[in-house]
Amino acid sequence: MNALTVKTTSATPAVVCPNRDPIVVSFSTNGTPPSGTTYTVLISDASGNFQPPTAGILGNIIGTGSSSPITCSAGRPISAYKAGAYKVRVISNNNNIQADGSSVAVTLSRTTSPAVTEVSYCENAPISLQTGVVGSNLFWYGIKYNGGDYGSYKVGENQAATPPSPTTPGVYTYQVTQSSGGCESDIAELKVTVKPKSSPPGNQTVEYCQGSGTKTLTVNAQNPIWYNSAGASLGTTAPTISTDNATPLTYKVTQNTNGCVSDQSTITVNIRAKPAPPTVNTPADVCQFATSVTLSANGQSLQWYNTDGSPRGDAPTPTGGGTAPQTFFVTQTVNGCTSDKATIVQKFIAAPAKPTVANPNPQACQNEPPVQLAASATGTLNWYDFQSKLLANTPAQPTSVTPAPTPTSSPSQREAAKVNASRSKCSSNPNPRLLAMPPSTFAS
Repeated sequence: MNALTVKTTSATPAVVCPNRDPIVVSFSTNGTPPSGTTYTVLISDASGNFQPPTAGILGNIIGTGSSSPITCSAGRPISAYKAGAYKVRVISNNNNIQADGSSVAVTLSRTTSPAVTEVSYCENAPISLQTGVVGSNLFWYGIKYNGGDYGSYKVGENQAATPPSPTTPGVYTYQVTQSSGGCESDIAELKVTVKPKSSPPGNQTVEYCQGSGTKTLTVNAQNPIWYNSAGASLGTTAPTISTDNATPLTYKVTQNTNGCVSDQSTITVNIRAKPAPPTVNTPADVCQFATSVTLSANGQSLQWYNTDGSPRGDAPTPTGGGTAPQTFFVTQTVNGCTSDKATIVQKFIAAPAKPTVANPNPQACQNEPPVQLAASATGTLNWYDFQSKLLANTPAQPTSVTPAPTPTSSPSQREAAKVNASRSKCSSNPNPRLLAMPPSTFAS
């Protein structure tokens, strides 16, 4: 008895459009098969070779039945096969019925595939897959993520929503076809790149001193975009800050390093209050020609300034013989901020006019009674000897003969009351005596 075999005899139509035209496959056996025998229609690969039966939407089983002919489905998996020349073969699920190796040629004919263009989007940005596809009546199939396997995904024709849009950064490949006259094209692959957002510049705090002028914010970022505290865009121009008021300010900023804008970072601006000027110690008035004291003030990190406003390294000691007040300035620095200038004035009391000496050149003869020296002034008279030593009382004109020392210096604004013994004045004396030049005496 010969073994039972199954023979594939025909497939109609010979040219079909997958997903539209079902293939009707006829077969025969060389005997009567057992009751309950079923048959499977396989489609070859593009090279005409048959692989072991594989079910599912990505398999090679395109139809099943219990008798000839078998009408195959026009959908998956045959709808996923590309246009070209293929073969179909009928096999039995009964191991006692063997296929005789016969097959029938079929041609899969498709409409033109849609044109696709690679598209890129930024993470969390709205994505429209339609942007990268030119076609009509689109069908969407598998999605491949970062080179992984396709999943099964199909939506209805011409759906604007299409498959789910990607959100995680990476490279996605979408399978898409178009249909014309009910005939679906081969699959085209649309590549979609989702780029990650740029890293944010980072939060930072900047500080300025009150009254330090207008400041422009800076940030270490590429292509920064600035925002106000509410998040509204201010554009690419960095904000300018007025330091007139010690009020905290907040701005936000993003950067763009790869074509995708980062999340916002916060820039906090603190304006430190200007410290009060230092407290100056008002100096006592100083007499003209007297030595003044070094000026002083109470504060932190004092900086002194000359009368013309130029800075100096130490506290000033006013000098000079004039009577015009001398004005100096001083600031203090607290927490890095400098105060306004405080003013300190050294005043001078004008020296009185020099006294008037009654007889600037008194003369006396030796051994005659001394002459009392005299001078007048608006203030109190002070008498000094020739060595500028202050005397307790008004001196008398000496008449004894002593060497006449020469004063080494004359105090400023003192009138010397000199006594010169004159030989001619005493010449009428019947007993001429030696004239003496007394020590010089001064009144002031």
